[in-house]
Amino acid sequence: VGRFKGHTMKSVVAKDGTETLPLIDFGKLPVGQELVLTINLTNVSSVGTTVSAHVLDPFGPFVLLKSPGFMEPGHSQTVSIAFRPRKESSFRENHWLDFMGGRLRYCLTGIGVSPHFAVEGLEVDNGMVDVGDVLAGRELTKTFTLKNQSPFAVTYTIQIRNVGEINKSQLIPIDCVPAKKAVAAGEEQEVTLTFAADT
Repeated sequence: VGRFKGHTMKSVVAKDGTETLPLIDFGKLPVGQELVLTINLTNVSSVGTTVSAHVLDPFGPFVLLKSPGFMEPGHSQTVSIAFRPRKESSFRENHWLDFMGGRLRYCLTGIGVSPHFAVEGLEVDNGMVDVGDVLAGRELTKTFTLKNQSPFAVTYTIQIRNVGEINKSQLIPIDCVPAKKAVAAGEEQEVTLTFAADT
């Protein structure tokens, strides 16, 4: 008998013969990260049985980490499966475990997602920002908002790539505060950009 999140795993067969497999749903996960879910397997028979796991697609995002080889009667063990999305997409794969007198079938599902921020209050062209001109010794300040449109928390980092001239103090004339911060899903963060050139 297999149980997932406290529920017994059973296929449902409709009148027309269509079978609906129990779902092991990993939900949405950022590309490059890993989530591991477990199935609790119990041998309810009076004899021991060998458990054989179907081979998952080696190029897919689902990985079988742990599966029992043999189970004594009345004993329980876990099956561990990882979801490792390598691209933005929806994934689905059927998997099963064979044992004496039966087969436990289920469907693995998950969605690979990438972080996405919306920028408000700042004009961005091909990843570049033109803050305009400022007289030497003066300072120009702009504020803009980053909105996390991802379904999960994301830490952003602002990197100043090319500013042309460096100040006499050897400091970069452009600064953003905060330059790095974690933003919860759907939340916003106001950032202050300062341009202060001394040459």
